[in-house]
Amino acid sequence: MRQTRPLPDTHPELTVLCWPGFTEYRVENWRLARDGSGRVVRGSCAWSWVDVGVVVLGIVWIQVEVPVLRRVLLAGIGFVFTCLVWIRFTQVLHESLLVFPTLGFQLETHRGHPFLPTLLITRHFIPLSALEDVVIHEGFRRWNVRFYLAALRRTMTYEVSTVASASTTTSTSTLGAAAATTSGTLGTASGRIEVRVAFENVLPYFPVLKSIYLGVQETLFPPPARVVQTGDDR
Repeated sequence: MRQTRPLPDTHPELTVLCWPGFTEYRVENWRLARDGSGRVVRGSCAWSWVDVGVVVLGIVWIQVEVPVLRRVLLAGIGFVFTCLVWIRFTQVLHESLLVFPTLGFQLETHRGHPFLPTLLITRHFIPLSALEDVVIHEGFRRWNVRFYLAALRRTMTYEVSTVASASTTTSTSTLGAAAATTSGTLGTASGRIEVRVAFENVLPYFPVLKSIYLGVQETLFPPPARVVQTGDDR
């Protein structure tokens, strides 16, 4: 496995991992501040002042002697603690795009606590046969214009219709001509375009997306080899 950082000075959150058989483009859920200070802006946190507030509520609950008030405080502490655990252990740690040559690519989102290994992984594979294109587009997020990397996938649907045809046969009997009807089915295939956004939770900046886009295009859609003609081919 070979690990590189294409943009180490400006966007070190991007890591390219070259495994045997596939390439992984991993974007961590943190980035450097854009003011040039080198400060790290994290998208996930291990603890906050809310955690301290839960501890303070626990201390207050121990000091309270009124039974009814103790039950109310205990219910509130339990609710806040449950929500806090859920939020802390389902944070997005990093998102990856795995490119498999001649097969397609896979989108992954890793969730968990920053101090623990990944606890939950969601995956979505897009086969190369269904992939129309990979594009960089832009959209609004709150008051900012953000770029995003999207895969255009074609999903096929089949419509079956019944076709009826009439054929006339001649009879030698006195009953005259009899009409026979034959029927069959005709299937037509149609498709619709489905858009899958990569790194939809992290939303990296344009230089990161451009680096990933060029790598994906080079791996999945390589340019045709140029044929050099020699004098014997004329």
